[in-house]
Amino acid sequence: MQPGVYTVRLHFVSTLAYAKPGNHAFDVRINGRRVLAGFDIYKAAGEKNKSVVKEFPNLKPDADGNIKIRFQACEGSKAPPQIAAIEVIQPN
Repeated sequence: MQPGVYTVRLHFVSTLAYAKPGNHAFDVRINGRRVLAGFDIYKAAGEKNKSVVKEFPNLKPDADGNIKIRFQACEGSKAPPQIAAIEVIQPN
């Protein structure tokens, strides 16, 4: 990845049959910084099968030229983290 400032867009949709608020929460870290804590797709969308997009601007690649994204289920979550798409938007 070239040096510069990037934007990351994370696309989520809760498609799980047992989806309901509180069943599916997770944290998201980008380059080691927590950008979402206890994120619940169903709660954010308000219903099953509705998409949610979260955007994170002004991100710089690490020393190796990477933007690292990590998903971690919260304690008590009944399902692993779920992501539909990841966009990394390069600077002009």
